[in-house]
Amino acid sequence: MDMISPEGYRDLHANDSWEELAKERARLVQSLRRYELHYDDQNGQEMCPSASLVYQFELEFLRELCDLIRIAMCRETGEVDCFGDDELDEEEDEEDCRFETA
Repeated sequence: MDMISPEGYRDLHANDSWEELAKERARLVQSLRRYELHYDDQNGQEMCPSASLVYQFELEFLRELCDLIRIAMCRETGEVDCFGDDELDEEEDEEDCRFETA
């Protein structure tokens, strides 16, 4: 399995519609849940990359995806002020739209 960085994943989905992003979120959540439900079954199996590494990356992907969903919702509904943004400049870099993390 080829792995992609969280930044590469974000770039891959940056222009997706809200509906496409929602489908991808459902796919990711299903994959994460499958790992969580079957962790004991996978523990000790030889995989490259390991199941736990894939899980960690998918958690990072989910974080990126949630931010992309927020941006797509703003873009498609025009309701940018519901997220505390006064305005969403179309030329604004997406990095400026990301959630702040502590």
